[in-house]
Formats: sequence, C-alpha cells, structure tokens
Amino acid sequence: MSLASFVIGLVLPCFALGPPRLGDHANYELSTDRRRTSATINSANVDIGVDDVAGRGISLKLDYQLRTGNASKVASLVKEVPFSKFSHHNLERLRNGETVTTPKVVIQHLGYETSVVNGVTHQHMDILRLTSTKSTIFGLKNLTAKVWLDADKVPLFGIVKIDVEGKRHGSVVKLGLDYVDIVRNEEETHH
Repeated sequence: MSLASFVIGLVLPCFALGPPRLGDHANYELSTDRRRTSATINSANVDIGVDDVAGRGISLKLDYQLRTGNASKVASLVKEVPFSKFSHHNLERLRNGETVTTPKVVIQHLGYETSVVNGVTHQHMDILRLTSTKSTIFGLKNLTAKVWLDADKVPLFGIVKIDVEGKRHGSVVKLGLDYVDIVRNEEETHH
C-alpha cells in the first residue's frame, strides 16, 4: 500500500459530511514548518478531485508530487468510493469518544482547535489521529496521520491540514500538508 492510498483510501472518505459533487476538488501544498515537515522533503503538492459520479459511488482522483533530495515521485491514482462510505455518523461517533477501527486504520478524536492556515481562520476544527494497522506503508513504519477538519470553509472533505509521520531506517519522517484555496489565491493575484 502506498502513502497516497493511505490518505485517499482510508482517511478522506471516512469523514465527509456528505458525498462530494462532480468537479469538487481540494489542493494541498507542503508546510515548510520544520515541526511538521522533515528537512529531507523539498516539495510536495497534492490535488484531490471528484473525477466521476456514477451508480453507487464516486471516482476520486489523487495527483501528487513529492521531492526528497535528488529523488522525485509523481503519481496519479483513481479510487472508487461507494456512497455508503460518506457518513456524518463516523465523525459523530468519534466526537462522542468512540474509537473507530477498520482493518487498515484506527481513528481517534483528539479535540478541537482554532488556527490560521494560509491567511484563513478556521475555528473549532475537529482534530483526528489515524494510526495504520499495517506494519509498513510507503517504506514507513509506525505510520500515523493527524487531520484537522473544517467542512464549512474547505471543499470536498473539509481537511485543512494533514500531518503524516512514520519511521524510516530508524529516523522520524514528517510530511505536513496545508489546504490552499487556489481560486482565492488567483483572485488575490489579479487584484
């Protein structure tokens, strides 16, 4: 299983407040905060979008680029997600203190936080911790992800920030991603 599969297949569909619509997308860029991203990671971009809506579910497309040192990885994958995965009940269960366990991930609610990300204040964000039950993903052991949610201001899944952490060859590797409102940034550039 790849890191991208972990993010798109396990994290994102579990917490949507309702099924996304065709054309919905969210863009994420690398956080340069060294508390969130290892110095060995030079750049990362992730674009997630709804590629198709048909029958019993949607087709999510994830395009990502990751550059570390002299190595670069660019990939695209499509994941079919049934409408049954989109449920507000999962988030409510977590808010009520329940731990949600699937065959691939254990999910816990850590509380709430207000913070500013790329100039936008996100109040009362849900904070979730996801721990992989698989021994190794993308060459990383002990993989965990921390996710901040604000469904009112961020399209698709409401994810404002994603921090992924694991161990590789005994060293901790961190990758922090922040939501970027591409439309808002383009409008500000043109004014």
